[in-house]
Amino acid sequence: MAHSGKQRVVLAAIAATSLPVAALLGYDIARRASSPAPQLAGPMPATGSTSSDTSANPLALSVLDQPRPLPEIRFGDDLGHELTLADFRGRVVLLNIWATWCAPCRKEMPTLDRLQARFGGKDFLAIALSLDREGAPAVRRFYEKLGLEKLGIYVDPSGKGSRAHSPFRGCRRHC
Repeated sequence: MAHSGKQRVVLAAIAATSLPVAALLGYDIARRASSPAPQLAGPMPATGSTSSDTSANPLALSVLDQPRPLPEIRFGDDLGHELTLADFRGRVVLLNIWATWCAPCRKEMPTLDRLQARFGGKDFLAIALSLDREGAPAVRRFYEKLGLEKLGIYVDPSGKGSRAHSPFRGCRRHC
């Protein structure tokens, strides 16, 4: 196969640059393999632990030293029934406290809907507890707009549920 002079120059340039790039990549891979992984953040103290370090990331996952009983939370469903978490005893419940005006919350709702679609049933329930003051109508409009079909509508327009969970970081700081 005959190459023109211009094609030979381009091929030579590619060959000349690929050798150093390959050598650098090989060096970098070998260096990373021989050194320990960098720590992005130090270990987080558990919520409720006796650590006096207050510089911990408030958005990080906290693990309790010992399980704690949850405070009673009263909330309603879209039919106006008053509920508590005790009504779901015997099931694994993922409680997500959110609001339609909270941008990060809005972004995670389709994922929660898919989670409920895949695992929801007699053993598991994702409860998306809205803090919207307008209650179920605001949540229903939001669900329709995003095409959420599997999550139930649960509301706490008083916000008491979020305040009851504040030691557990129930609702993040942006809510």
